[in-house]
Amino acid sequence: MYTLNHASTSPSDPFPAATTRARDNRRGARSASMAWRPGAHRSTCMSSTPPSDPETSDKADPGTSALAPLALPVFRMLWFTWLAANVSMWMNDVAAAWLMTSLTTSPVLVALVQTASTLPVFLLGLPSGALADILDRRRYFAATQIWVSAIALVLAAFSLAGAL
Repeated sequence: MYTLNHASTSPSDPFPAATTRARDNRRGARSASMAWRPGAHRSTCMSSTPPSDPETSDKADPGTSALAPLALPVFRMLWFTWLAANVSMWMNDVAAAWLMTSLTTSPVLVALVQTASTLPVFLLGLPSGALADILDRRRYFAATQIWVSAIALVLAAFSLAGAL
């Protein structure tokens, strides 16, 4: 191990530039390559050359559109899966509230249905995140989705049987 007390680095130092930068940073100095120069940012951000074709300069680059990530098959699959899962959860919430309004006219009971659907997310969010970090995420996700589907099937069976 060597010390960085001198202006020059040790001959056995395998990374003299990194050592010099580390020493300069500790002293509060900036290296010459990092020094501020007037107009330095303009050369990287703005080009002084005009666009080659003025008709295409107003059109957005297809690679930078908002839908460009959907060109990737994995992202597209994950995004549409997320969309389908959220739409089905929204449909479940609306159906549960609608069913409750047909069973009773009490606004408190209708509000309790929404509370019952959001309270588990609120209470189990952090423990579920910790479990997702500890367990195999695929199996954990599959188990939670099977659990949600089973609950939905039991409620549907009770509703169709008129037992609610």
